[in-house]
Amino acid sequence: MRYAEQLQITQCLCRVLNEIFKRDAHFLPDTVLDFGSGCGSFMWALQTLWPQKTSFYYLNDVSSNFNELSCSILAGDDVDFNPVANGIYYKLHLPADVSPNFDLIYSGYTLSEMDGPGSRLAAIKHLLKCTRRYIVFVEDGTLRSHHLMEEIREYVALNMADQFEIFAPCAHMKPCPLLMLNLRGNLKSLICRTPVTYFPFPIRNHTEQNAKTELFTYVIFRRKSDPAPTEVKSECSDLAYPRIVQPVKRQGKHVVLRLCCADGSAVQTAVTKAKHPWYFYRSCKLSVLGDRLPVSDFLEEEEEEADVENDLLTSAEEEEMSEHDLLTSAVVDSKTDDDDDDPKNV
Repeated sequence: MRYAEQLQITQCLCRVLNEIFKRDAHFLPDTVLDFGSGCGSFMWALQTLWPQKTSFYYLNDVSSNFNELSCSILAGDDVDFNPVANGIYYKLHLPADVSPNFDLIYSGYTLSEMDGPGSRLAAIKHLLKCTRRYIVFVEDGTLRSHHLMEEIREYVALNMADQFEIFAPCAHMKPCPLLMLNLRGNLKSLICRTPVTYFPFPIRNHTEQNAKTELFTYVIFRRKSDPAPTEVKSECSDLAYPRIVQPVKRQGKHVVLRLCCADGSAVQTAVTKAKHPWYFYRSCKLSVLGDRLPVSDFLEEEEEEADVENDLLTSAEEEEMSEHDLLTSAVVDSKTDDDDDDPKNV
């Protein structure tokens, strides 16, 4: 695998793990399992967010050559590097013990390379049983990967809904509304995916380094735990916040958002200066694909969304474009701060 690919995978992992890092400040991954570890990019992302907080690494990969490469990268110039002494264990198979011993389990860009649905399902079952707190699945941002994430969601919803809940990106355990719209409209452009921007490694005689964008799809499950007797549940859980699932459209003095809500529906709404507070309008204008809106009753004052699905399907048909155009539309335009957004002018 090329170094450039490792860089973008690591950036995707940092973006995904940041969901857990920001929203669960008390979580510390003491024991982790990496299914399909490859060159060890998961460890790099883990050390970026939780440095020196993990005491046991279980790195599983069927290729012994990849395990040796990962160990040599970690060792660097240290010829006396011993992975076992640092709590790092390279294994060719998953652990035989299926009890929940791992605080964090990660499977990235691995399930899509397995032989068939039978082997994938067996691996998913094994990983879920070993999960103590969080389990993360990441694949590339294609329609096939989106269907793969939906297979995992469906299995958990039907068989383990009493043990797990979706932590991100969805706010519900229902079927993905974007896939339902794709089936109804015979489209392939509505995919739940998230962009991440990165700079490639510098190359000799190539001084110009432009930012690149990688699209990926993911799902994070959290094992349910009984609340403490003194714990009081908040009236508005952050799990119920809607998430932006299509590129934001900024047009004049209004912003068009396409959201996935907690009730399992996909809605399209417009935020304007006239109808909404300036701070909410500014926040929506600076939002990008994959962000969450920290509101629960935002749509209660909006008009009836009877034709929301038709709007989404029409927008999807208009946005049938090349992959290059889609990547370009996902990049954040940070130069949209005009004088109209200044609260003094409101």
